[in-house]
Amino acid sequence: MVLHFRERLGDTVFQNKLDGFRKRSKDTPPIWEISRGNEKAETVLYEKGALILYDFSQKVGEAKFFEFLKKVAASKVNTTDRLLSLVELRFSKEIREWLEIQLKTA
Repeated sequence: MVLHFRERLGDTVFQNKLDGFRKRSKDTPPIWEISRGNEKAETVLYEKGALILYDFSQKVGEAKFFEFLKKVAASKVNTTDRLLSLVELRFSKEIREWLEIQLKTA
């Protein structure tokens, strides 16, 4: 994830990486139901997706975010619906709605 850059390379490299991801992700399709055959799929999945996760971590706090990721892995979450349900259970309906909007927005 993008947080790796901050820990390993410092805040300046991290901010530059985020800026690049945001620039390249602009005007791309939503991550929601994107086909891996889409010409922009790699950018959407690996850059836009990383940005959504980063923004989510900032919204809920990094410690809670990492605990949540452990729960996702332990629960073997394998669908978006299950992920969103777990977000609502662990955080709130408002956070779930925010995340769903992020996933569905171009």
